[in-house]
Amino acid sequence: MKGEKNNHKTQALFGAIVALLSFDAKTLYSNDRSDSELKKTNYTLQILGEGGFTTLSDSPMNPSNILRRREKRSEVFSLISGKYKVLGGKIGTELRIGYKYEWGEKKQDLFTDKYLDERVNQLYYSYTDGPYSIVIGRKKIRWGVAYSYSPTDLINQFKNPEDPEDRLFMVKGRDVVQTSYVCNNDQIDIVYMPGVDWSFNGKYVEDNAIGLRWYRFADPFDLAIVGKAKTNGGWAAGCNAAVAIGNSLELHAEYLYDSENQKKYPDQNTASESFGHPYFFGKKKCVHNLVVGGQYTFDKINLTLEHIFRSSGYTGDEFVAYANRTEYLNQQMVDAAEIAEPLLYDIAKNYTLPMRKHYLFTRLYVSEVFSSVSFDINTLINYADGSGLLVFMPKYNGGKNYEVYCRIEKFWGGNDTEFGLVPDDFSAFLGFSYFMGS
Repeated sequence: MKGEKNNHKTQALFGAIVALLSFDAKTLYSNDRSDSELKKTNYTLQILGEGGFTTLSDSPMNPSNILRRREKRSEVFSLISGKYKVLGGKIGTELRIGYKYEWGEKKQDLFTDKYLDERVNQLYYSYTDGPYSIVIGRKKIRWGVAYSYSPTDLINQFKNPEDPEDRLFMVKGRDVVQTSYVCNNDQIDIVYMPGVDWSFNGKYVEDNAIGLRWYRFADPFDLAIVGKAKTNGGWAAGCNAAVAIGNSLELHAEYLYDSENQKKYPDQNTASESFGHPYFFGKKKCVHNLVVGGQYTFDKINLTLEHIFRSSGYTGDEFVAYANRTEYLNQQMVDAAEIAEPLLYDIAKNYTLPMRKHYLFTRLYVSEVFSSVSFDINTLINYADGSGLLVFMPKYNGGKNYEVYCRIEKFWGGNDTEFGLVPDDFSAFLGFSYFMGS
């Protein structure tokens, strides 16, 4: 059975490359605020693909793959994006329609999942009149300045340390009505965010939120103060800053105070080695988020370092209780699976990264190792236990027409560490992109 799995992995790596059709319409001008500059639309056609496999770890959270983790994946989707001048303003779009096929084994039984993935990442109308502008619709709005994780992205959370570049276009914009005012080096944004239920099975608008940003460019600093308030009483406020020092060094920092804490914590009054349930409870306390980092570029090398802090992370005792309960339930799967299995699902549901408080993110990017070949190496390390993840992605650039890349991801750590509990161990994917048009 093990050898058969390895054959499937090899076949998946080299044979499960699937086509991704991408149609991009981009303006010839980079200024996103000026409708008068949108004179012409430039069209390009892009074909991309990716396919590969994932090996599962020996995590006690996932005995016999009860969590149905996928060991192989192939996906095809089309992406239509662009900007079009209409009614004195412009319409922006990013439409993603794809088909995904995944398969794996649970308790030695093969399972497959295949489904159509449809999403409107962006569809909005924007209009500018002098210093004023308005945006109505679904749009990606970025307020943060960090690379791996940006707590001050209060409208959209763009960044994920595992895939900061969002290579599969999974980030979806937010339904907004935004007004902006620009005066010299200052900009003020006010954003209304209705919680729209597009399924039409319940209330059309379920909740509401208001976002506010004041931004100033004070050479060489970029400064911003941001805030958000919800109708349920929750609110958040923070600031970010970035500064360029010469042509090589950039430093940045973000801080956010959040009145709401969504994380659930182990009940330390209940023995870990028991079937006590419920075992996880919320805490009424605020959350402090901080990212401090920078990047340095020399010749063809770029190095990025960021320290990430979240006050809502588990303490040492809380994580030990979590890990001990996971190990105990794993052991009970032999004689009491009907009780232990649903409790392991509960364990997995409350495994939300980041689990601890302090992390180090690093990125090494070399734009040209040798002719037309570049590579990215990203790591995320938990200071408390030394566990982490590594992503290695070499890429071949075949001129203006195509790129080929390999993406390798590896988690490390023991069963009593944060990343050692991740059900995935190692993954490898091959991908390509081919450009046509101009």
